[in-house]
Order: sequence, then structure tokens, then C-alpha cells
Amino acid sequence: MKNKILSREKNPVSYGALDNAAKDKYHKIKVEDLVLEHCIKKGLITSTDISIKTGKYLALKEVIETALHAFQLVDDFDDTNITIDNVDAHIEYKKKLVQRIIRVISDRLLISLPDLRQ
Repeated sequence: MKNKILSREKNPVSYGALDNAAKDKYHKIKVEDLVLEHCIKKGLITSTDISIKTGKYLALKEVIETALHAFQLVDDFDDTNITIDNVDAHIEYKKKLVQRIIRVISDRLLISLPDLRQ
């Protein structure tokens, strides 16, 4: 039995299904959720904070949303044409965004510390 080599030209239907699966995988990964999971793991907030929408959670959510919008404004990244060929790069971009937003949160926490040089 000969191995069939898939190509977009010869099998557009097969690639269409693979591309749709890649899009679904990409869209299921939410930057906001990944940042919140990290904050829970590190003890910054709890799942209870999220479920009852404490002030701490709402402030954190606002920082996450604002940072995400700010980075999306300056980054030259287009996620409108996701395919099986580029989905890994798109997911990697989201993971890098998570780290950048975590850094913003960390910086905001450090900025809020009192000045001890008195």
C-alpha cells in the first residue's frame, strides 16, 4: 500500500476539516483564563474570588483586559487565517501574551508597594 501524501491542492476537503479543528483548538485557549489560572496557582486570588467576583478579582480582570488590548494594539499579529500549518505559532503567541500580562500584573503589584526610603 502506497503512502498518500496530503496536499492542499489534491485534498482541499481533508485540509478544510483539519483547519477547522485547528481553529477550534486555537479559540478554546483564552489568554484571560490562562492568566487567571496562573494567578490562582501562585495564590494571588482564589477560585472563590472569581466565583463571587470580589473586588480583588475585578481589579485583576481589568488589568488583564487592559494589558491584552494594549498588546494587541501594538503587536503585528493576525489571527484571522488559522490553519493546521500555523496553529502552533498562533498558540505560542497566546502563551507569550500570557507571560507579558503576568509581568504587567507583577509590575503593578511592585509599584503599589510603599516607598521605604524615608
